[in-house]
Amino acid sequence: MPGKLLFCFGLLVFVLKTASAQEHAAEYYPFEPVAETFDPRVATDSTLFYRAVQSGGDLFGNSVRYRFAFTRYARRGRSDAWHTAIGTLPVAGDYAPVLRTLGLEETFSGGLWRDGQPESFFLLPDEPYRTARASVRFSDRGYTAGVRGGVARLLSRKWEFALGLDARTGRDLHAEGVFSQAAQAGIRLTGRFPDEQQLTFVAVVPLSMRGLRAAITREAAGLTGDPLYNPLWGYQDGKVRNSRVRREVRPLVAILYRRPLGASTELSLGATAEAGVRRTSGLGWYDARSRMPDNYRYMPGYAADPDRHAELEAVWRSGDWHYTQIDWDELYRENALQGGHSAYFVADRAERLLRMQFSAEGRTDPGGRFVVRYGVEAGYERMRRYREMRDLLGGEYIIDRDQYLLDDDAYGTLLQNDLRRPDRVIREGGRFGYDYAAATSRLRVWAEGEYRADRFSAGVRVALGSEAVRRRGYYEKELFPGNGSFGRSRRIGFAPYAIAARAGWAFTPRCYRKRSCGQRPRRPLSTCCSSIRSTTTGRQTGPRRRKAMGRNSISRGRDAPSS
Repeated sequence: MPGKLLFCFGLLVFVLKTASAQEHAAEYYPFEPVAETFDPRVATDSTLFYRAVQSGGDLFGNSVRYRFAFTRYARRGRSDAWHTAIGTLPVAGDYAPVLRTLGLEETFSGGLWRDGQPESFFLLPDEPYRTARASVRFSDRGYTAGVRGGVARLLSRKWEFALGLDARTGRDLHAEGVFSQAAQAGIRLTGRFPDEQQLTFVAVVPLSMRGLRAAITREAAGLTGDPLYNPLWGYQDGKVRNSRVRREVRPLVAILYRRPLGASTELSLGATAEAGVRRTSGLGWYDARSRMPDNYRYMPGYAADPDRHAELEAVWRSGDWHYTQIDWDELYRENALQGGHSAYFVADRAERLLRMQFSAEGRTDPGGRFVVRYGVEAGYERMRRYREMRDLLGGEYIIDRDQYLLDDDAYGTLLQNDLRRPDRVIREGGRFGYDYAAATSRLRVWAEGEYRADRFSAGVRVALGSEAVRRRGYYEKELFPGNGSFGRSRRIGFAPYAIAARAGWAFTPRCYRKRSCGQRPRRPLSTCCSSIRSTTTGRQTGPRRRKAMGRNSISRGRDAPSS
């Protein structure tokens, strides 16, 4: 009986609790929609989308950065070597592949806004990271296969390092004689210290050997039926040999430092140093006829006689490589008949480089939408150019004389390349022809201001600089005796400047319009000049002036034409 009463009491309590829990329907359904208060800080037309599209370069730089970079520079008389920078210091674009494997952040800002400065910038990473990646690539142009990889690790709480490698090998599958054997190795060491300070050390060692091809005429392409016809190669003992091979070793070292100077100002310092040599070989001859197969005298279009024209055209269309390519075996046979002197040889045009640069850049954000950047850059470059004998093709020596004046009616008696050592005997490894160094120093200050609104952006950039060029000749050429070719030249100074402005408006995240304009005079490129005359203070007249200008003597004014 007591057990039954206890059971009935428990059942009554359970029913009452269940009925009580079902009285409030709102509490039973936990996902009832609740009205939220409007927060004006988050709008539908967020400015974040429009600020993203304003961060790139102008439309010119964006449209031709990847596909048409080589035409943008080369066909407008500019060097294509300076489209990459570490920090704000320009370096050769050949370093870019391995720099990407070292974890440096790459940004772009080019076109007229950069007043001709590099467009791809490698900056310090903001945060440390650990990664390891590798890739293999295959190509039918320039090389056959390549590999690229990098690894980054933390050494401690303050230090991290990264290693990178980029290599390629193989030949071009379309243009005979073209090949590439190149490797680049790099290392980065970054330290992070209190007060958001960063110190980075970067070193890159590139080694490369590339077989090149030459520009050809429409007539040669039509006769061979090959638009990629390359006249620079031929067979030697049944193997392909290219006469124009570029060998290059040019290590790079860079040091970057960054620290904040306050709540709104940041300071960045950078220094780079490059040193190395580039050698480009070429077929040469002395007191002998040219053996370049596409020489204009060997083309059907040069023959005035119809029978000779038809004969040459038939030989070209037959594809006989003894005529359309370099016959290396024949060159060896002809040198063997010269009694030790080489009528044909392969020589290198060497360029020995030393370049040092320094930059200091500040960035101030006074608040709002306006940012100011300013800096100073200094640099020194010394390029020594000379000719060096690589292969005498079975011969023993040549005599150091000007081969281009042998048949000159006016200057045929001024043959000595070095009056201080006349008729010098040149063997393999010896320097001959020319030997001079051009040194360039520069100092540049710049400032820019940029305003960014929700959809509108505008900026102004001003740069002022001072540059000086000086030449030192190591040979006293008979055509230009005395200090006209030997010794130190006078200093030639220039005062380049640059002014640029841009403005843009974003209509949608995918549609925006930007306009840039600028003015930038610059000094002649010393890399295009073979001599800087030291004795001339006024204008030369007569045939002597024509000879000097034919050798691209540097002077005040516009860029000297390329030879």
